[in-house]
Amino acid sequence: MIGTDVVFFAALLTTALAQFCPSGYTDLNQGTPCNSDSFCARFDPTYRCMRGFCCKPYGVCGANEVSIANMCFTKSYIGGSCFHSAQCQPSGGECRNNVCVANIQSDTASFCLNPSQQPERINGIVKNCAYTPCSPGYKCLFNQAYGQYFCCGQSDSGYDYNYGKIRMYPGTLQPLQCFAKDQCLWVDTPNCVYSYRYRQYVCC
Repeated sequence: MIGTDVVFFAALLTTALAQFCPSGYTDLNQGTPCNSDSFCARFDPTYRCMRGFCCKPYGVCGANEVSIANMCFTKSYIGGSCFHSAQCQPSGGECRNNVCVANIQSDTASFCLNPSQQPERINGIVKNCAYTPCSPGYKCLFNQAYGQYFCCGQSDSGYDYNYGKIRMYPGTLQPLQCFAKDQCLWVDTPNCVYSYRYRQYVCC
């Protein structure tokens, strides 16, 4: 029983000693020894020398940091790593999958590097082809400025965008005609609908 008490006391003492700064303060790099405030200010002007270690109050962040829930996180940029959207600079960026990406709601932004190409959109939102495949006539291209993949190109006249992909007879450009709504048995073209373009019911 005495051995267990000694181990518990040692663990408690180690935990207490790991707290270099007073309560309500955070330490620099898990404990940076110091002998003056000027020494700590060389790393970050918000730190002061307290109890022989560089400390600063929770929530007080440096010029290259942002405060989130009383913790400081390094500011990031489009394409850079992140944990919170507030890190993404300039403001308006979003943190998705730990990467800062631009807000892609703007219609005026240039998403495609080739000015003759247009981005593919779904309900007005630019399609991110990292998660959804591009439609015919578009290619998935990476845009360095946004740190994202976009579908860029021109719409394909052979593709019925109102209904999606149309099932064609193999080796032809003729649509597969259907006559009943449960007749189309393909996973990617399960619906039998009337096509005004082909003037018949097609699987799409």
